[in-house]
Formats: sequence, C-alpha cells, structure tokens
Amino acid sequence: MSFDGNADPVHIKVVADTDADLLTAEALAKRLRLPIDNSIANGAVDDGNWRLLVSAAQRTLIRPDGARMSIDFTQGKAALRQAQPSKNQSLVRALGLHKLNQAQRQATHVVDATAGLGQDGWIIACQGCKTTMLEESPLVAAMLQHAIEHAMGEPALASIANKVEVINTRSQEYFLHCQCAADIIYLDPMFPAKKKQAKVKKGMQFLQALLPESNNTQLLQHALNAATSRVVVKRPAGAAVIAGSENWHGQLTTVETDATRFDIYHTASLQR
Repeated sequence: MSFDGNADPVHIKVVADTDADLLTAEALAKRLRLPIDNSIANGAVDDGNWRLLVSAAQRTLIRPDGARMSIDFTQGKAALRQAQPSKNQSLVRALGLHKLNQAQRQATHVVDATAGLGQDGWIIACQGCKTTMLEESPLVAAMLQHAIEHAMGEPALASIANKVEVINTRSQEYFLHCQCAADIIYLDPMFPAKKKQAKVKKGMQFLQALLPESNNTQLLQHALNAATSRVVVKRPAGAAVIAGSENWHGQLTTVETDATRFDIYHTASLQR
C-alpha cells in the first residue's frame, strides 16, 4: 500500500514489536489504512517495504535499508533543548517569547504549521506556550501524538506535554476553517532539494520521502491572514524569502545564526 501519494510512493507495513503490542499495532494499522505484517520486526528488509514498528514506548519507522527514525521528547536533543536558557535559543528570540514573562507566555497560542518531527514545536511548548502542531501526514501525526503521550508519563515533562495539541490536517485548511485565534504562526517549510545540495540529515530524508510538496506561497499567505502577532519562517542562511513575500507591506525583521535565518512578519503592525 502506498502512502501520502508521493511521486515515488513509499509502501509501509505495520509491525508489532512483541505479542503484547499486537492489538495496538492492529488498531493503528486500521486507523492509518496500512497492512500489518509481523513476519519481520527488526533489522533490514529486502521486499521494498518500509516498516512502522509499534512498541509501548515508541513508534519507529524503518526503511528497507534498516535506517530508523522515531520521535522521543524524553531524551536526546529534545531534553537538552528543554534545559537550554531561552535567551540562547534563536527560535525563541524570533518568536518574541524572550520578551514575555511566564504569565504572558502561558496566554500565548503558537501554531507550528509544519510540525514534522516536532522538534521546534517541543521547544515552543517548553517556553510555556499553548502549542498546536499541525501535520499533514497521518503517519507522522500518529508518531507525534504517541511521543507527546509518552512524554505525559514523565513527571518532569507532563506539564509541557499537556500544552501540546497535535492535529492531522493540511495547514491551509486549518487556517481557513478553524476559529481558534493564533497569536504566532511558525513555518519551517520543506523546499525541493537542489541537485548539488549536501546530504540532508536522516530525519529530513524520512520526511522528504513521506510528505508531498506543499505550496509555500499559499501557506505563507494563509498564515499571514491568521496570525494576530507574527508569522515566523525558518530558512537556511542565505536562502531567498518565500515567493510571494514581495507582496508583504508590513514590518519584516530577521534573526540570524550561522546556518539559519528566521524571517519575521509582524502582523500586529497591520490594521485589521
């Protein structure tokens, strides 16, 4: 069964890690409309199919070559970023959260409209904001949701995880039909890979295989219409702004690092 309708379809089968995980795996396979196959739970496979390995702790996506990808906010980089002071995080500064006290942050609703693996959305939630993660892929959204639920079981992380809502939807549709007010909208859109581009990180390789290309110009326009304070767009350092930005007549500022630039569209400066 193909997944997400890409030009090069990815075929995925759901696999239970142990017999105790079988019922959960079957329910997830039914929800995602994917076949279940418990013939191979671990290691590389040679039938051209990807595997979604279901265990109590994680949902792990396995490529036919054996490469794995999972989402876990309880350890690794997510835990390190949680402990990093806000003023040292360029994303936090780009969102303007470093200027807010704790009560103001708690009253701020941030929509991560291109959630992906949730790394930036988790940083936002760690700042105390109500955080909505939008993810178009049903599979990636299911992995994100499980990672958030897993974090809820950790006493030190439960208060953060409870600030996060994961919604499986196309962002443009969400902005058109949702009545929820978004103070800040964050975009980290994928762009077509260039022929001479350096090898991308593993997580991005997985996302590029799973997600269809999006209309970034349209996405930006919907976000600008929906955000009451600002829209923040993450771009590689030196990259052009999203097409359509030339039509923006409000205030535009940037926060830059050696590798990344955040373009900040200040929607609060416009009369609504």
